[in-house]
Amino acid sequence: MLRPAVLRSRLAAIATLVAVLSLGLPVASGGAVAVAGVAVGPGATAIAAGLDHTCAVSDGTVRCWGNNDHGQLGVDNGPTGTTESDVPVAVPGLTGVTAIAAGMSFTCALAGGTVSCWGKDNAGQLGDGGTADSSTPVSGTGLTGVTQISAAGEYACALVSGAVDCWGQDSSGELGDGPNPASPTPVAVPGITDAISISAGEWHACAVHTGGTVSCWGANGYGEIGNGTSGSDQAPVLMTGITDAVQVSAGNIHTCVRLSDGSGKCTGYNADGRLGIGNTFSTVWAPETVVALASASAVVAGGIHSCAITSGTVWCWGHNQQGELGDGTIYWSLVPVQVHGITTAVDLALGNAHSCALLADHSVRCWGYNTTGQLGDASTTQRPSPVSVSGIVPAVLTATVSIRAGAQLAGATLPVAFGWVGGDGTGFGIAGYRVDQMDTSSVWSLATASTTASSLAGTIASAGMSGFRIRAFDSAAHQGAWTTRFATASLLQQTSTSITYHGVWTSATLAAYSGKTVKWAKAAGAYATITTAAQSIGVVSTKGPAMGKLKIYVNNVLTATVDLKRASVQYRSVVWSQTWNTSVTRTIKLVVVGTAGRPRVDLDAVALLN
Repeated sequence: MLRPAVLRSRLAAIATLVAVLSLGLPVASGGAVAVAGVAVGPGATAIAAGLDHTCAVSDGTVRCWGNNDHGQLGVDNGPTGTTESDVPVAVPGLTGVTAIAAGMSFTCALAGGTVSCWGKDNAGQLGDGGTADSSTPVSGTGLTGVTQISAAGEYACALVSGAVDCWGQDSSGELGDGPNPASPTPVAVPGITDAISISAGEWHACAVHTGGTVSCWGANGYGEIGNGTSGSDQAPVLMTGITDAVQVSAGNIHTCVRLSDGSGKCTGYNADGRLGIGNTFSTVWAPETVVALASASAVVAGGIHSCAITSGTVWCWGHNQQGELGDGTIYWSLVPVQVHGITTAVDLALGNAHSCALLADHSVRCWGYNTTGQLGDASTTQRPSPVSVSGIVPAVLTATVSIRAGAQLAGATLPVAFGWVGGDGTGFGIAGYRVDQMDTSSVWSLATASTTASSLAGTIASAGMSGFRIRAFDSAAHQGAWTTRFATASLLQQTSTSITYHGVWTSATLAAYSGKTVKWAKAAGAYATITTAAQSIGVVSTKGPAMGKLKIYVNNVLTATVDLKRASVQYRSVVWSQTWNTSVTRTIKLVVVGTAGRPRVDLDAVALLN
């Protein structure tokens, strides 16, 4: 029997649910499990969806998008600190993250076995011992050795060596110890010692045990615990008829289980077909088989719908008035229907009335409700078919700055080449790149709005730090994140003490030279050396009909022989350059060949980039 206060709360929630469904508006989100793994990049390695926001782990960092009314995106990105974002924004201060979980209006990340959370904290769901919202991650659960996290509603749970600890709201017994006041610090779920997987739903939570059984606890007004009876506010009880489970997913007021043979079973509320059992019996008290689902690698229960992955394709069922089934329609389905255009899915995250899939190429695609930008496609337009998340991919994987050979010095600037390597995972293909350049005053300016090349010629000041940043965009106008490369440039004139000369070298003065003077030599074997840790180096000399040849050695290894002959005289020419990936001390040796009839070699300057 429910306590009166809890009963009133549940009846109010049910009334809200009925009203929301009749209006086609979203309801509270279901939680998805987040499992610690090895992050690989580029792009996303884990995803999570909350009520109306979404997050992804990328290269150990976290990016979030959607609603931010309680700071659940992890950033103060507006005058009030609660501005939503329809593209991913980076959560500052997090590294080494391997898993992510999202509740109604808060988010948690797992890194190194510990948990950090941010966003709404009215019920202590951030786990730091208080109840104050935080738009930046806080760490205070006191848990170590955590291997999985899951969040939903206004609470979260963690798996630690087979035990389960939960914190936050407890009005329906979702912390597992019966109905108690909310707890801002973790409490152990009694009787669970051999859990291998966990999942938090809106008002209930579940765990898979080593032997394949499933226990659930919390609210059970619609059979979401699946033990064949009603009644909530209870400690963990076994789900009826489940003995070979490998995964459980607790949703709003329903639960789905994936079995060892890849089939699925669901239990709980079903008036909108979210159980996928082919009918709309409003309440199912024990698990029933999802129609025609086989070989599934994931089954996930969301707010008002459910989805599964089968051989890389995604199938969804249930409520669909916001397009959350991803089949291009807004028609509900009592059985699984295939999501458009996805063939390489490896993970799913279902929110309130939106869905997201992580693909094998580390891209993310989302569909469904989008009023706060929770699809991350730089819009707030509802999408009944998947769209690519902006800022996850397309991506710029690497960027370089190098001194550009064959060009001339112009005043106090060095000719450089900006280079990059792009990586596409959206399926749209990279349509081009935008490049911005920063001057030594840290002011960014547009270098090119669109280029399909993989490099761009430019110049940077010969003294001080400059840089450039580049982002890729695809044919659907989705933009990747900025990749930035900085370089500190210097120009060593031939009079620099960093350059040493051997043999006979003579000074000559002319306004056309970069430093107004050069040193030149004609005798074969005369040479100059410079030792530097610069990552890019360029030799500046004079070209002309009477100029000879120059041999260039790097650490005593002959690297190039440069012929300086040219039909007409060209001063301040970068006659040779080389760029390395590492900053290691190297000795560059410039040796005069002494070419017959035209032996002269000018050394004007040496350009360096770090």
